[in-house]
Amino acid sequence: MSGRAQLGLFLCALCACSAFARNAKAALTRQQELELRTLSGQLADPKRSAKTKLEAAELLLTRPYPEAVITLKQFLASPTNNSAQIAIAQAIARQGTSHKEFIDPLIAMLTGKDASVRGPAARALVTYKDDAITEKLVSIALDVKLDKAVRLVTVESLGMVLDKRAVDALVRVLDDKDTTIRDAAMDSLTRLTMRTFGKDRYQWRLWWAREKHKSQSQWLKDMVGTLARAKAALEADNAQLRDRLAKAVTSLYAATPASQQEAMLMNFLADTLADVRLVGVKLASERVSANEKLWPKVQEKVRVMLGDEDPRLRRASAMLVARLGGPEAFSALRKRLDKEEVPQVRRDLLVAMAHLGDPKALPVVLKEIGSKYERVAAAAAAALARIASKQALDAEFRANAVTTVVARYEQASKSDDTAALREALLAAMGALGDKKVAKLLNGALGDPAATVRLAAVNALVSLGQKEAAGAIVALVTDSDRGVRRAVIAALGALGGQKYRQVILQRTDPSVEADAAVRQQAWEVVMALLGKADAATLSQVASSLRDRTDALGQRIKILQMLVASLKASKSRDLPAAQLRLGAALLAASRPAEAAVHFGQAYAKLASSGGADSAGAWKKWVDALLAADDPAAIAAMADQKDPKAFDSAMEQLKARLAKLDEKEKFSAVMLLTDEAIKRLAKRLTASQVEGFKKMLDQARLKRVAADRKRVAYLVTQLVGRDESARKAASSEFGAMSDRAVLPLLGELKKTITDEKSDPEVEKAILTVVTQIAPKLTGYKTDAPLAERVKLITAWQRQLLP
Repeated sequence: MSGRAQLGLFLCALCACSAFARNAKAALTRQQELELRTLSGQLADPKRSAKTKLEAAELLLTRPYPEAVITLKQFLASPTNNSAQIAIAQAIARQGTSHKEFIDPLIAMLTGKDASVRGPAARALVTYKDDAITEKLVSIALDVKLDKAVRLVTVESLGMVLDKRAVDALVRVLDDKDTTIRDAAMDSLTRLTMRTFGKDRYQWRLWWAREKHKSQSQWLKDMVGTLARAKAALEADNAQLRDRLAKAVTSLYAATPASQQEAMLMNFLADTLADVRLVGVKLASERVSANEKLWPKVQEKVRVMLGDEDPRLRRASAMLVARLGGPEAFSALRKRLDKEEVPQVRRDLLVAMAHLGDPKALPVVLKEIGSKYERVAAAAAAALARIASKQALDAEFRANAVTTVVARYEQASKSDDTAALREALLAAMGALGDKKVAKLLNGALGDPAATVRLAAVNALVSLGQKEAAGAIVALVTDSDRGVRRAVIAALGALGGQKYRQVILQRTDPSVEADAAVRQQAWEVVMALLGKADAATLSQVASSLRDRTDALGQRIKILQMLVASLKASKSRDLPAAQLRLGAALLAASRPAEAAVHFGQAYAKLASSGGADSAGAWKKWVDALLAADDPAAIAAMADQKDPKAFDSAMEQLKARLAKLDEKEKFSAVMLLTDEAIKRLAKRLTASQVEGFKKMLDQARLKRVAADRKRVAYLVTQLVGRDESARKAASSEFGAMSDRAVLPLLGELKKTITDEKSDPEVEKAILTVVTQIAPKLTGYKTDAPLAERVKLITAWQRQLLP
């Protein structure tokens, strides 16, 4: 019979069926009749694809009217249309069904002569949770009189039935004379039980002898544990395989010439494997992140993938569409949201809209705040907050939005499950900027969830609700450090100078244990002090005098004070500079301290201030601590013998300390300056003492340089590249001082019995860099000539 004739006969039968059904029950609606006729026609039409027929069968299975069941049964019972039989059986296997009308046709398909329909029929039958069907399948599997092919398919299908009778039947099949049947039974047992006995019949029988006496419930409980472990292992294996696949696809793309990458990416996005398509989306996203061009065709394909069958692809595509932007982005996201049923995907579509920031999304996200899914509603609220914060809102929309958000907030329970939703709703309230919600926000400060308390604080700041500072300050000791940080920032923004002391207390380690919170407090305090008057700055600096942990901040505050007093030309400036100098000296910053001490002394001396002598001493002490020869000049200008003698004692003490620390260059600098500038103020023995100290310092520096150079040479030829670079850099800093010791090391190296050419080359390279005038050395010259040249250089450089 031709396909056209078959279709015609079926439609006639369908009409009769419909007429019968109308007599028996209420008539179908016109829409139902049209749907039934269309789907039935697709199943009957031999030209339709297998995919179309499967979709038609699945739709008919879900229809509530009895004509759909009658139609499907007729197709199953019609051996002339095996493609429809296969489609319906596959639909039953995928969806399951409770309609027993299909059982007899399916068994007929399983035991019939058409091999193409047996497998689908068997897989459909095992979805029935019916003892009679299980018994029927068992009897077919054990019936040696039946066609071997029928038994094979049945044995394979029993591997999908989690029932003791199925296992018992499969174990009994192990005695079958046919090897193929036995092997199929053991394969089914392996799939069903996840046991690893393979083709060992003895092990299977032994195992079943232990298991078969268990009750059905106990056996199922044990099987659940086994299957759960197997599932976990399988998922781990699958995850590894997916990861390997993703890496392989990514590597293939990276190795592809740039001119061919567009075509390859399009192929990935169109691949039948969802994991490959997912890699394609990730690669496209990486191009966007790297500010690389994404081809128009790829962009269009990504928008199309918002409708991909795999939720992972829809989620990944949503954010990429938003990142790509463009006039079509919002429309594509909105259309997908209208159709999307998976909550996680709906959430990500809203997150994408938030990223896009299109004001046209405001009504859409506002509607979604009413979603029954907390995560979806939270994403909608977050999107509303983000978009609303960036544009002026229409008064009517703002009022409606506030009403909606407040109503949703009041619906949400105070459980942990809704904390993210409450947080997002509070953020939205802050972004909407309506001060009517201030009372609600104040109440939220006591929420059990830290994230919600944090959102309430930030929302009050967004509203500029200065009166709220009194309520917010109670959270300065909150158990959550994030809340404490937000509170400190809020007090600075809303309360200002009124809460400066409260915030300052949070900088103290004995009060606030968390370093991040202390840092936040310092930032807010310093910002407030930037607007404070001189009296406040002086008072705060004094309060920090005994806090060694706050020395750096105290210096900054004193610097603010000095700047303020300079600007106002205050008489209090010298005293402030003396305080700043003392703080800098305590922080081991003597050079900076000397500047302020010097300025304070100059101001006091010119005005005849009583403290000028003390200021001068502090100035000279700071200069000496900085090894600054300006200290000697200041001493030379000092007319007061007592002050001069005191400074001399300080100079001697400083020189002794420098000598002890082997800072011979500083000793030489200060003693040489003292000999030049103070000769007329010193006794002959004092001058001789300084000269002797200078000579000794020179000799000690030479010895120290020689020792240091010898060490640096070993570093210069070592394996550590960073050490080699550091040694080379230090040689550059030593400059001329390193030349003579280097020449000594060079001579020692080439005259050593174990002379190393690499060391010779390394030393010569440095010598050439810091003493370019020393030329003529050749590493391949006779040893005597090289030694002679080095000796000549040494004589040339000796003082």
